[in-house]
Amino acid sequence: MDAIAFGELESYFEHLVTLGCVRRLPKDAAPGIRCCLEVKGLERLQVHYLAGTPGKCFVAMSFDDSLNVVWEEGIYPALKIDCKLDPVRIDKEQHNEKICDKILAEIRLSEFLVADFTGHRAGIYFEAGYALGLGRPVIWSCKEDNFEGKTHFDTRQYNHILWSTPEDLRTKLRDRVIATIPTQR
Repeated sequence: MDAIAFGELESYFEHLVTLGCVRRLPKDAAPGIRCCLEVKGLERLQVHYLAGTPGKCFVAMSFDDSLNVVWEEGIYPALKIDCKLDPVRIDKEQHNEKICDKILAEIRLSEFLVADFTGHRAGIYFEAGYALGLGRPVIWSCKEDNFEGKTHFDTRQYNHILWSTPEDLRTKLRDRVIATIPTQR
């Protein structure tokens, strides 16, 4: 929120005091410091920064046609039907933006990211890293026969869901989301 005049800024500040997010300090408390962030204010900042839109999930995966069945019978039903979430796979979305900008915007808006590394596309590594940098949880997955010896060293230590069939992925992904995503508990 931007204030164009001191009076407007003062109104915003008073509103934050009323909400219990900040506290006004005495003028002699510390030179130049006139307010203190309360726990409630910190919690509100963290929720907006870390949480994204509750229930929204970005899915990073190869767009290879051979993996369409993985989306249709594994990832999408696990997220949409089983967990009642709003999954976003960028190639399935209608938009007029530059795709790179759209991907970053959608990740910022998402509560968490599912990254399937089957096929080891470089973009999935980038998107998972971007989500981590924003403080978003990442659920890592890869087809079993595509994992050993192929997964990049920097991501191998994360707990990947290793799956064999789309149905297997659906079950394991549903269980992981329910166990680890705060809005699903």
